[in-house]
Amino acid sequence: MGIDELPTDLSVMVLTFATKTPSDLSSHMLISRHWASLVVGSNAWLLWYHIAVQRYGKKITDATKHLYHNDVMAMMKDDNRKGAIPILPLNDLSCRYVGFQRPDSYCCVLTELQWDRVTKQFKLYLDARGEWDLRHPQTSAIMMDDVNGEKTIFPTETWDSELIEPRRRHPTIPGHYKGYLTIPESTLLLHTPVAKISFCYANYNQWMLDYETVELLSASKRMNDSDQLVPLDIPKSFTEYTLRDVSPYDEETKTIELRRWQAIFPQEVVERLFQSE
Repeated sequence: MGIDELPTDLSVMVLTFATKTPSDLSSHMLISRHWASLVVGSNAWLLWYHIAVQRYGKKITDATKHLYHNDVMAMMKDDNRKGAIPILPLNDLSCRYVGFQRPDSYCCVLTELQWDRVTKQFKLYLDARGEWDLRHPQTSAIMMDDVNGEKTIFPTETWDSELIEPRRRHPTIPGHYKGYLTIPESTLLLHTPVAKISFCYANYNQWMLDYETVELLSASKRMNDSDQLVPLDIPKSFTEYTLRDVSPYDEETKTIELRRWQAIFPQEVVERLFQSE
């Protein structure tokens, strides 16, 4: 049985799994007239819909196709920039305080990095806790190492809180910041070639780093017969998607938050930092 003799539903299945990006379909069209008709024919929407579901998931595909007037082909060719937000889960990566003042009482936990391709910003979601004098997240820094080992430090842009933050801090109320920092798209994408991107909490204006520097992304492969790092391909590092304006904290319960901090602080510290909540 030749390719042109395959049933339509089986051809759609094969094309769906063989397609990573819309540009792949141009090559598939050259293989078979039947496949070409599935890509651009009257029933092409079925193939494009299956490819969209494979890339973004059914929930995101169904919730965002109206942004393209239900034209799934147009949505895929635009990589659903209007509705699908690429994400990089950071799995509660901890940026611990390593200074001399109560080092077991301050920490920033990184949850997720989102890429909003419409506003051209990255959003770094974090949950930071500490004593009443916990520094504000907006003084944090992004560090970029190029393939030659040279480091460049950038400030984060703005802070958007998911908590009602007090106007004045009081020594009896533990410090808590939860929300996201914005980083201009140009900061991460235009400074190439990049080998590593790191983050340090509340340290952009500090003369000595007193929080751990943690890696957000790094290049792990090396060129053949050379010690030079292969430049990091940042867009390819984002393989998952979420809906626009959806926070990883939207459905987080107090139990989940307690477990996060119980894995970082001693129990007596957790109880003290949560005492006012």
